Amino acid sequence: MRQTFSDLIAYCQDAAGGDTSTASSTFIKQRLNKNAEFVLAKMPTHLSQIERTFSTVASQQPYHYPPGMRSVESLMLTIGSRDYPLTPVFSLMEWRKLNAIDISAGAFPEKYFNQQRDFEIWPK
Repeated sequence: MRQTFSDLIAYCQDAAGGDTSTASSTFIKQRLNKNAEFVLAKMPTHLSQIERTFSTVASQQPYHYPPGMRSVESLMLTIGSRDYPLTPVFSLMEWRKLNAIDISAGAFPEKYFNQQRDFEIWPK
């Protein structure tokens, strides 16, 4: 039988001896949400993919993941009305080599690199 979020909260409160206090309820909700995030991050399906929009900043390379996001699967840069897909870089060594290249200001970003807590765009 499929359980709703409310069913899971009630189940956890019962298992905690019937504690329905605000502190207990908040703790249970935080844990359920964190575990749901973890499960969705492990499921590589279209159901676990979330589209996000953000603005880039001139001369900035790292961008923090928004809450609930663990990695970037693809990036599309829009300039005016034109979309430019960015290519992922999977090797740290390759990423370091790219960043050693001096690129003139005004160059369009071409690549991105996922890290543990953020992702970077090259060239910045």
